[in-house]
Amino acid sequence: KNRVRVVFHHLPLSIHTWARSAAESAACAQLQSSGAFWSIHDYLFAHQDEITPDNVKRKITKFAKNIEGLDFTQFQNCEENQMSLGLVLRDINLASANNVAATPTLFINGRRIQGVKDAAQLKQLLADAEAERSPQNGSTSVIGH
Repeated sequence: KNRVRVVFHHLPLSIHTWARSAAESAACAQLQSSGAFWSIHDYLFAHQDEITPDNVKRKITKFAKNIEGLDFTQFQNCEENQMSLGLVLRDINLASANNVAATPTLFINGRRIQGVKDAAQLKQLLADAEAERSPQNGSTSVIGH
């Protein structure tokens, strides 16, 4: 917890026809709490084979009703009024400015890493980054799209 700082950025790729809508919904949860965001994030990844452009909002809305600590009325208002659109567009612009066009792309202590294959590879990358940093530099920073 004190050794690694993780920053997540939305990068809904156009090849995934429902990704932007999902990112906007996840960002609506993010505006309320990181726990609610990660719940929706995990749900989306676990159920991506079942999600389509036609059902994405319905599935997320149904799931979001049961997220503890999420004000569901506020969440729905956010979705209906696209209140998270600016957050998602900001992340897309940030990715573009850093020439990120694919996911996953990570920046570990400023070093760009694309296509991390699994948790074991990520753990090794983090261990390598931690070994390289000096004690006065603080935590290892992981930024992901």
